[in-house]
Amino acid sequence: MNAAEGREIRVLLVDDDEDDYLLTRELLQEIPGEAYVLEWVNDPEAGIREIVREGYDAILIDYRLGARDGLEIIREAIAEGCDAPLIVLTGQTDPDIDVRAMKAGASDFLAKGRFDARQLERSLRYAVWRKRSQYALEQAHYELEAANAALRAEVAERRRIEDELREREDRFFSFMNNGIHYACIKDVEKGQYLFINKKCEELFRALGASHPGEYASALPEETWRRIREADAEIFRTGNSAELLISIDEPGGAERFLQCYRFPITEASGRRLVGVIAMDVTAPRRAEEQVHVLNGLLARRVEKLAALRQIDLEITGSKALRPTLGVILEQALRLLQVDASCVRLYDPHSYALEYVNGRGFRGGGPAGKAIRLGEGPAGRAAFERRMIRNPEPAPGEMSSLGVDGPDDEGFRVHFAVPLLIKGQVVGVLELFHREPMEPDEEWLEFLDALANSTAIAIDNASMFDHLQRSNLELATAYEATIEGWSHALELRDRETQGHSVRVTEMTMRLARAYGLKGADLVNARRGALLHDIGKMAIPDAILLKPGPLNDAETELMRKHPTLAFEMLSSISFLGAAIEIPYCHHEKWDGSGYPRGLKGEQIPLSARLFAAVDIWDALSSDRPYRKAWPDERVHAYLREIAGSHLDPRVVEVFLEVLVPKVDVPV
Repeated sequence: MNAAEGREIRVLLVDDDEDDYLLTRELLQEIPGEAYVLEWVNDPEAGIREIVREGYDAILIDYRLGARDGLEIIREAIAEGCDAPLIVLTGQTDPDIDVRAMKAGASDFLAKGRFDARQLERSLRYAVWRKRSQYALEQAHYELEAANAALRAEVAERRRIEDELREREDRFFSFMNNGIHYACIKDVEKGQYLFINKKCEELFRALGASHPGEYASALPEETWRRIREADAEIFRTGNSAELLISIDEPGGAERFLQCYRFPITEASGRRLVGVIAMDVTAPRRAEEQVHVLNGLLARRVEKLAALRQIDLEITGSKALRPTLGVILEQALRLLQVDASCVRLYDPHSYALEYVNGRGFRGGGPAGKAIRLGEGPAGRAAFERRMIRNPEPAPGEMSSLGVDGPDDEGFRVHFAVPLLIKGQVVGVLELFHREPMEPDEEWLEFLDALANSTAIAIDNASMFDHLQRSNLELATAYEATIEGWSHALELRDRETQGHSVRVTEMTMRLARAYGLKGADLVNARRGALLHDIGKMAIPDAILLKPGPLNDAETELMRKHPTLAFEMLSSISFLGAAIEIPYCHHEKWDGSGYPRGLKGEQIPLSARLFAAVDIWDALSSDRPYRKAWPDERVHAYLREIAGSHLDPRVVEVFLEVLVPKVDVPV
């Protein structure tokens, strides 16, 4: 933390020796670029009360405070809720003091008279950094929980929309099942009926068929031949077909049915035939009335089929433009207008932007944005109601955002707002070159089409937002991991650049070994965090220039287990723990922390172990120069089969490192 930024590091010293206080104050003043505020308490009991106060960034405690034990004070302070890092000061030479201090809860210890300002700064900096890193990790956890809650809310909203679509389909089938007409849906390839309404079922039973398997025999072969030909034709052309059939009832009466057959192609590719039939026995004697009723039925069924096709497109596609293309084509065909387009509302610019259109001779509305409240489309969005412009004046079409008004020649214009939960998401526009007076049925279908368009826009927007949220979370994860790796290298400057090098080499080796996809991602994360457990190792041990004693060695060998404890609670790093936890295991079972042997060791850890040894021996260190390539080659071959997986060493030396002549 820089003093130039106006922020200070508050340090409390609990020590009964005033000389130690004066010396500590002088050392803190020697630290450049930092603003330290040192407070001193020389009474052990007052020290405990002061320790538990909030606001200290670090606390220095004398190992001996008169008759009191400094470690006992540490335990009492932690029990009282102290969360500041505690550093033990001692003038004793007992080699086990560091271990006892760590067990009591201290984050570090310093030997009196044997540390300078630089060592004091490093100990304080690490202690403060560790406290703030823990806070940052907890904050990231809370943010992740909030993001997950937002994602769950989005998923719930998506399910609500899907439930709404299913409810509309249920209403459709309920209408068809309880209507006055015969209705059924058939799988033409399997010859199975997927839906038969009550009236149709009653008809087949009246003809002597007790179940669907006998329906074919209930009608004459000639009738079934005409039905099969009609079905083949509608799937060849994509158009619906009308078929008039006659039925001889058991009592001898003749009944005429006007059948309307239309194709239904599901998103899975399965081909179905929808059938609506009406009894035209009486109307057949009045052909004009039959024609009117048949036309009305055909239009209604075709519109229902169009809405079902649109619903299937919405649920089966996540891309907006193809779905809007289907909707606009249906608008031209079933509403019998010359052109149509959709504009999306941009809440940042308060404007309607053209996104897709059909039927325009020229460029159409492309590139022309309409502000909220301007023109019929802007008014429709602002007032949340349909705007009809029956007779646009010459030149007025330019205000509608359409190029070339003279070429287009539109005479009628409709603008319908697209609403989701009362919020405008766009406008559906229809254009026609002849005067028209739509009836109630036409307006109802336009309203249904607008509802489907709004759902399609909302569905695509939700999917895009979900993808963007996932990408942002993944990016944050990777940045956090790289930050942890960089922090480790800042602490241990002897291995600066080591994590980046071994990570890149591990990725190359993993690809050569055939790892792909998620396995590569987890290997990269594990390589970056391979020494994350050393965060919990005190500087006095991690940076000790000489050899470690037995207690220090035992503590150092715990860093893989500490890594497992630190990372196992983080779900997205669960599969990346293999390298931090197992990279010190050996092929012959003599490694640590668990003594795994052979292929019990995860593959990613075996790959990393070879790379880690290669980089360590090939890099300069303060205590030795880098080994030449041929010596590293020879050493890797020497430990293959004992320390390293022989196959891994073979691939590593064959594919990734320079070829050298190794003496046999």
